[in-house]
Amino acid sequence: KFEQNLSKVEASMDALAGVSLHPALQDSGRECLADVVPRERILRFTASVQAERARLAQRLEKLKQQDVQAQTLSEQVADSLRLALQGDGVPAAASAIEEELRRAELEMLPALRSQVPHEGAEPSAILEEEKLSAGILEGLARACRGLTCLLSDLKAAWEQQCLSFLQRLREVSYIQSQVRHVERQAALLEEEVNVQRSYSEQLSHLQKMPQAYRRALCEIARRQQFRASYAAKAEQARSALAKMVEEENSRRREFIHRYGRHLPTNLFEPLGSMAPPAVVDIPDFDSVLPDVGFASLREAGDPSSAASVGATGSSGASEGALSAQ
Repeated sequence: KFEQNLSKVEASMDALAGVSLHPALQDSGRECLADVVPRERILRFTASVQAERARLAQRLEKLKQQDVQAQTLSEQVADSLRLALQGDGVPAAASAIEEELRRAELEMLPALRSQVPHEGAEPSAILEEEKLSAGILEGLARACRGLTCLLSDLKAAWEQQCLSFLQRLREVSYIQSQVRHVERQAALLEEEVNVQRSYSEQLSHLQKMPQAYRRALCEIARRQQFRASYAAKAEQARSALAKMVEEENSRRREFIHRYGRHLPTNLFEPLGSMAPPAVVDIPDFDSVLPDVGFASLREAGDPSSAASVGATGSSGASEGALSAQ
C-alpha cells in the first residue's frame, strides 16, 4: 500500500490539474485544484519519504541478519550444552574409583585378615605369613596410589566440566544481550514504520481530493440554500408573530375601552398592559463561504450536484407540507 501511494503521487497531481476551480474560487494564478496545493513541497515530502523508506529497508535487512546470527549462536550453544551434559569424563573417573575401592575391599582386606598368625604357630609359618602379608600390603599401597591418581583425574575432569559450564553461561549471557538488542531495534523500527504508515495515509489524500472538492462545493451550495431558507422562515415567523401581537393588542384595547374603564384602577392593574412585540434574531453564520449555488454547479456540469439538488428538493417539499399542516 505504501508503494502504491508513492507511485500514484504524480498521477494524482496531474488529476488535480484537470479539476477546474469554481468561478467564485478562481483568482490570478488559481484556476485549477492543483494551484491550491503546494506541489513542490509535496514532491519534496515524497522524495524524503522514499529516502526514509530505503533507509528503513536497509535497517530491516540488517536486523534480519542480526536475528539469524543470534539464532545460529543459540543453536551452537545448545549443541555445546548437550555435548557437555552427555560427556562421560566425570562419571567415568568416579566409576573407576568406585571399582578400585570395591576390588580393594573384596580382595585385599580379606587377604590381610587371613594372614594373621594363629597362637602357637611355627616360626617358619609365621615368617611365611609375614612375607605374604608384606606382598599384600605392597599391593594395597599400589592400589592407594592408583586411587590417588584416579582422584586427581576426577578432580581435573570436574574442573574441566566447571570451566566448560562457565563458558556456556557466558555464551548464553552474550546471546541474551544480542536478543535484547535485536528486540530493542525491532521496537524502534516498528515505531518508525508506523510513522511512515501515517505519511502514506497523508499521501492518499491526494487521490481523494477531487471527489472531496466536488462534495465540498455541493456542501457549500446546500448550506447557502439552508441559510436562505432559514432566513425566510425567520422572516415568516416575524410576520406571523407581529400579526398575532397586533391582533392581541387590538383585543386588549377593545376590552379596556368597553369594560376596563369601569373597573377600579387598583383591582386589575395588569389588565392595562399590552403584548410586547416579538423579536426574532438570527446570528450571522456561513457568511465567509464563497458564493456557490446549485445553479452554478449545474451549469458547470457537476454530476454530484444533481443528486444534492434532488435531495434538497425533497427536503424542501417536506418542509412545505409541514408548514401547510
